[in-house]
Amino acid sequence: TYTLRKEMKASAALLLMLDPKSKSVKQFLIKEGLTVKEILPAIAKQTGIPLADFEAAAKDPAALGVPDWARPEAGKPPILEGFLFPAKYEVAKNDNAKTILTAMVAQTLNVMEEDGFLQAADNLNLTPLELLTVASLVEQEGIAADFAKVARVVYNRIRQDMRLQFDSTTQYWLIQTGKGRKKILTNNELRDPNNNYSTTVNKGLPPTPISNPGKAAVDAAAKPEDGKWLYFVVTGKDGSSSFTDSLSAARTNWRRWSEGSGPSGPGSRSPCRSSGWRSTWPTRCPTPPPRSGRPTPCCSRVAGAGSRTPTRRAWSTRWARPA
Repeated sequence: TYTLRKEMKASAALLLMLDPKSKSVKQFLIKEGLTVKEILPAIAKQTGIPLADFEAAAKDPAALGVPDWARPEAGKPPILEGFLFPAKYEVAKNDNAKTILTAMVAQTLNVMEEDGFLQAADNLNLTPLELLTVASLVEQEGIAADFAKVARVVYNRIRQDMRLQFDSTTQYWLIQTGKGRKKILTNNELRDPNNNYSTTVNKGLPPTPISNPGKAAVDAAAKPEDGKWLYFVVTGKDGSSSFTDSLSAARTNWRRWSEGSGPSGPGSRSPCRSSGWRSTWPTRCPTPPPRSGRPTPCCSRVAGAGSRTPTRRAWSTRWARPA
């Protein structure tokens, strides 16, 4: 939509329409991996529509187009988490909170249809909601280049009755309970008896998706790369991980990292220091990493959307450390 002046010359009108700044619609951008609780305020801020309007609309996911299969339990309504597709959107003058959220849900369903999502879930012996949950985990646990391998680790560990041990699921629980994301998670938080999203304690997938994944993560969950991997550790400067099915190899990758020969480089600041810890590696960081699940001065957990930079990560349950 463009706002034109009366009696404008055709040439002037054409120039105006070719200029993106002349559009009379607003735009907003939502990044991959955010939760509904994080997305709604972001849209409200960018559009000027009251947050209360979005919160009210979000209370009825079915009215927004969320399918019936998105019920976490029989008898409960469908959930919105996982269905707000991350992208750039245009907002027309007559749009409101409900029409905006409906468009985001529709975009998620379009991506699913393109991917053959429902058939992929059946092929993987999952429900569609479980597959969407895997996509939300993949979005949180790696960079795009590693997504298909991360998905395979999820499936391999579940099939071998291993706990996923991803910090990102506890981060989600903290957000849902009003505590917000934390740079460092404590053992008490990971093992809190009220934390039904803990994959440190509970086997299998978390109860619902933990983020709103983008197309790359959905693709990876639906079409995981073939492999026997069970562990992954960040070893690349770009945040990429090394994958293995061997515990000893995983520990070797950890030693590379902790001794400074990994992506941080000799003499660089450790993940702990850049996350607020004063200790330096490897002086106070045990090798191999602790198996008790107890945080140490240096090996505490660092997690959260956007914290994929290697220098912000320590050995963590997000890397599927064995129990």
